[in-house]
Amino acid sequence: MTRHDNYGISNKLMNFLGSHPKLMRAYLSGKSGKAIFSAMARPGFDVDAFLATQDGQWLMEKFATEAFAPDDSPKIHAYWAERGIVKEVHGRIDRPEGYWSVFIPKQVQANPDRKVPLVFFMHGMSNPIRIMQGMGMVELAARDGFIVVTPQNEQPDYLVDLYRQVVDAYPVDTARVYMIGFSFGSHSTARMAVTHPELFAGVGMGSMPTLGDMRETRITGIDYEPFRHTEEMVGRMAELGMPNLMMLGTDEMLRFLPFYDFDLSYTEDTEENADNHVRFVIDPNTEYDTFNAFRRAAGCQPIDPTEAREKSKVSDSATERMSGLLFESSEDVVLNGRTYHVGHSTNAAGQTWFKLYLAEGMLHLPTSQWAELTWNHLKQFSRDPETKRIVMSA
Repeated sequence: MTRHDNYGISNKLMNFLGSHPKLMRAYLSGKSGKAIFSAMARPGFDVDAFLATQDGQWLMEKFATEAFAPDDSPKIHAYWAERGIVKEVHGRIDRPEGYWSVFIPKQVQANPDRKVPLVFFMHGMSNPIRIMQGMGMVELAARDGFIVVTPQNEQPDYLVDLYRQVVDAYPVDTARVYMIGFSFGSHSTARMAVTHPELFAGVGMGSMPTLGDMRETRITGIDYEPFRHTEEMVGRMAELGMPNLMMLGTDEMLRFLPFYDFDLSYTEDTEENADNHVRFVIDPNTEYDTFNAFRRAAGCQPIDPTEAREKSKVSDSATERMSGLLFESSEDVVLNGRTYHVGHSTNAAGQTWFKLYLAEGMLHLPTSQWAELTWNHLKQFSRDPETKRIVMSA
């Protein structure tokens, strides 16, 4: 059976703890549980102080009740049914290439002739898809009436086939399909945005917003072809447009910030888990390329990396100083006790299609506001089914 990375916890233990929220809370409060959070942060990060914050408490509750609950257990189906959601699981967990879940609001099932938005919600490196139900998006689907799909397989060709399958089976408004990913799911999202921009009205990326340079890679038993974006891909995305929201924590273990000082050659190849074999290269060039690709897709001019490096160091904007980037405008906001430094990429028409959020003091996990901030930004946009161009609501 394919093994997943449950933040270092075995599948057997995770299935047990995920079925008993009280025991999961106790586990997360102990030494082994705190090690999960420590592994997601920079060296020296104060895990106890973080867990005392509102975001820390939110994550603890999500981990205990949703993120690690077995995918197809009666308990998790009943849990979501109480919250207005019907959960369906398709395929077999031991065949990850065709394994996916869908979350359908009961209000959508009650009105099958009404077309609704669809969000593809993409998982992190070698994580099981059940983790994605604990990141806040499913509750928004119940509130706002849209469908959420979480695929285990994030290969582009498979995702295109799954897109068609879901559109045929459910009442989807194809003008309002979005993809949002966390960690490796961010790379998967960026990759789909540049290879198939016509399918999506917007994308969101949390904690690994990169087009990157993926080499030979095997994740949860699925082989991924090497990927490197081209100017032709970026040019087509820019032509069609692509609204986007990126979010990064300032205290993540990957340390993307500032962009000009980041260099990562990521390798994961362990003897005890042959299902995961990863070669991934990210450097300042790929990060500035990613930022500029999405600026162009937002109708903005690309920035010069050398100029950005020098100007950002002395900028009055905390967002620019911390990121090594330049924006048309920026601001600081406080949400649920956490400060976010926000950069706005605003085009000549005065529209902000692209936002970057830096979550102060946040590790490599979603904040309590990530899903809602991303959804609230993207839901303004649709893609005209005839022209394939982006339309922003008034």
